[in-house]
Amino acid sequence: MTDLVRAEVELENVLGVTRTRDYPPARPLLPGDVRLQAEDDATELRQWLGLGVAPVRDVVSLLELDLGVRLYVRPLDSRVSGLFAYDDGMGACILLNAGQPWERQAQTAVHELGHLRSHRQTSDVCRFDLQDDSREERYANAFGRAFLTPARTVAVRFQDLTAGAPRFTRRHVTLLAHASVCHGKRWSAGWRSSTSRGTWDWFAANGGITDGQARGALGELAPPGSRDAGWLVSLRLGLLAGEAHRQELLSEGQLARLLCLDRVELRQVLDAANADGNGTDDLPKLPR
Repeated sequence: MTDLVRAEVELENVLGVTRTRDYPPARPLLPGDVRLQAEDDATELRQWLGLGVAPVRDVVSLLELDLGVRLYVRPLDSRVSGLFAYDDGMGACILLNAGQPWERQAQTAVHELGHLRSHRQTSDVCRFDLQDDSREERYANAFGRAFLTPARTVAVRFQDLTAGAPRFTRRHVTLLAHASVCHGKRWSAGWRSSTSRGTWDWFAANGGITDGQARGALGELAPPGSRDAGWLVSLRLGLLAGEAHRQELLSEGQLARLLCLDRVELRQVLDAANADGNGTDDLPKLPR
C-alpha cells in the first residue's frame, strides 16, 4: 500500500494536480454500546453525503471520488480482506483484496470507512476469519452494516417482498439483498430483516444461501455497481496513469515499475484510460 500511495503522489506531482479531500467529521468512540453509536454515525454520514436511504451503487467510487480516500485493489493473502492507514500528509488510504468477490470488497470498504469515521489515527488489518471483539472492531462492523443496509430501508423492503408469504425463504433474502443497498450481501440482508436472530441462524445451520440459489432467484440480474474483482487500479489512479502516458511524461516502463504492474497489466490500464479516444486532439478542452 505504501508503494501505491507513493506512486499516486508521484503521478499527481508530475501532472501538477492536488488530491482533494472531503472527509466526514471524526466521531470518537463514546462510553456505552458502540454498536448503537455506529448506527447513528452511519445514518449521519449518509445524510452528510446526501444519500438519505438511497442505495449505494458503488461504495468504492464513493470513497475515492466523493470523500477523497486513496483507494487501491491488489491481490492479498486470502485471509486478509483489506488494510486501512491514515497519515496527516497523505490522508486516508485503503487497500482491498482483488482476489475476493465484489461483495466482500464492498463490505471491507465500508468496514474501513468505519475506522476513518471514528478512530482514523489507528491502522487496521481487516480479517474476517478472526473474531476481534475490541470496541473499535465492533464499531467498524456495525458501522459497515448500517451504512450499506440502513435498518429502516431494509424493513420497508422486507414488508414489500414478503407480503402475503407465510414463511421467510432464501428467495426473499436474495431478492432483498439485490433490491436493498447491500450489493448481494445476503448474510447482512437476512440478519437485518429477520424478526429474530434465530431466523437467520436457521439459514446458517441449513446450508446458508449459495451463489447458485441466488442466481436462480435473480435470473440474469447482476448486483448494482458490481465490477470485475480482478481490477488492479482505481478509477482515479488509472486516469492519472493514462494522462501521464499520453503527455509523454512517463514511459510504459516507468509506469509499470511505479504501479507495480507488468507490461500486459499496464497496457490494460492504459487502454481503459483511452477507451473513448482520449488520445486525440479533437475532443472538447477542459477549462483550467
